[in-house]
Amino acid sequence: MRTAYDPEADAAYFYVAITIARGGVARMVVDVLDDVNINLDGYGCILGIEVFDARARLLPETLAAAERLDG
Repeated sequence: MRTAYDPEADAAYFYVAITIARGGVARMVVDVLDDVNINLDGYGCILGIEVFDARARLLPETLAAAERLDG
């Protein structure tokens, strides 16, 4: 599973789908847990999971292994 992390926003994204087409997210389930959202396609399948306040919610090794999005 591909993981991306933006340290400036302190947000991580776990890509469940291999690719997400532009406009592919049909619905976002907000605050499944505090600061955790799930993106769904038009069929209700999970495309990805977004985690805010990532440094507090995820293990350091998870963030260290993620693709960095800070430029």
